[in-house]
Amino acid sequence: MHVFEALGRHYAYFGKTADVAEIDSALFAVLRRYEDGAAPEPRAALTAESIEQGERIAALSDLGLLEPQPGLSAEQVQSRIDALFQHSPRNLMFLVTEACNLACTYCYEVANGVHDRPAVFRRDDARRAIDGYLEEAKPRGYACITFFGGEPLLNFKVIEDIVVWSKARAHELGMTVGFSITSNLTLLTESIADFLAREQFSVMVSIDGPRHIHDRHRVAKCSSLLEGTHDRVVDRLQLLIERCRVHGTRLPRLRATLTRPEEHEEVEAYLTSLGTGLIEIGVADDDRGILEKDGPSCPSKAQPEAGATAPKASPMVELERRFRELAERLGRGDLSAIPLSIARSMRMLRDQLEQARPRSVSEPRLCGVARNMKAVTPTGDIYPCHRYVGMPAFRLGNVFQGGLDEARTRDYYEKIYASFRAKCARCWARHLCGGQCPWQLSNDAGEVTRPLDEACIDIKRGFELRLALYAQTRHVGPDGTLAAESA
Repeated sequence: MHVFEALGRHYAYFGKTADVAEIDSALFAVLRRYEDGAAPEPRAALTAESIEQGERIAALSDLGLLEPQPGLSAEQVQSRIDALFQHSPRNLMFLVTEACNLACTYCYEVANGVHDRPAVFRRDDARRAIDGYLEEAKPRGYACITFFGGEPLLNFKVIEDIVVWSKARAHELGMTVGFSITSNLTLLTESIADFLAREQFSVMVSIDGPRHIHDRHRVAKCSSLLEGTHDRVVDRLQLLIERCRVHGTRLPRLRATLTRPEEHEEVEAYLTSLGTGLIEIGVADDDRGILEKDGPSCPSKAQPEAGATAPKASPMVELERRFRELAERLGRGDLSAIPLSIARSMRMLRDQLEQARPRSVSEPRLCGVARNMKAVTPTGDIYPCHRYVGMPAFRLGNVFQGGLDEARTRDYYEKIYASFRAKCARCWARHLCGGQCPWQLSNDAGEVTRPLDEACIDIKRGFELRLALYAQTRHVGPDGTLAAESA
């Protein structure tokens, strides 16, 4: 149980049943004393001023909503890990090349040294790797191959070959196969655009916003064009959109990496204006402090604009502001469309809450790392996901040398569970957060560390804001419109 203040009201969230409700200030005060440890059990939190809350406390207690959940036993952890090995993979992150034609300042692959020694998949090796993956995925009846890099279009010939090869092999195995690709799009030609659209690719395009924002970090390498890439990306995007419409393929999804929180709305509005209706906005990881310079890593025409070196706004201050303004709109009865990023996050929260079953224990909520999804490099090395590439301590095997190493994979899972048990097992947001992204907690020594307090505070406050808005609306439509609870 967790009580909190957000958007000018008081709320209670019950992790055991995934319920959230607005409460009055009197009940809030009682439950806060109990949650803060000022009372050993709920009824002891009652004071002379709040004694009338006793029946409400008793009702919550009788339903088991105020009891802490136990963590997993050692036997339960091993049982959960055993079950993970029963999964057939559904997505292969296929790094057709580790080379890239850009030098984005926030790129984790640059930080891992991947671009310093880029390898490229050869056709025969790629076919062997795909054959093994399709055999593993066969029980699902469907597999997805995500072409990744580096910049995957640098090795487009192998992409073409693998599409034809994998479709034929999937047919022999009685299954279907789909394709996706993540690209900076600067190398897209008319023939490549037509191929991607004709083969029904799901395309993720990296574009960080309007020119003055995009070109601040997404620049060509010094050995290439000494200029930003925005105009080229937008031109190629329009070509791809046109070909997708011709072939009836879903339009590309646009993903921005945000480096300055106060630019969120500008970036979102710009991506929306590009017309695909599918956008994502992530935040750059800046453990190395490289984003402080706000400019390209080599001499370029894409110098940062005046004022770009001003102090950056706090991400949470910006998030609070955006949710507060939205709540004020709701209060005025304005149910018009809301920003797509907020609508998407609210629909994800709604799905988490409405599809959840009562939980008897506290455990991490794992993504698909190393089971539903794997990343394979041109040398055949297997990693839990694409972000781990270049971190040898997390190499989980090799497709050409026996495949996935069960002992190393089991050790990886055990580290994730241990991290969760050490820091997250008693956190009120554990069922929503799930323990944070394992890659963000991993280091070069092969450890999966405990989440940092600062990151946890921000994550939990983000969930409080979403829970508060959810309690006020209960519904977010696919077009981003809100429906008030009383509607």
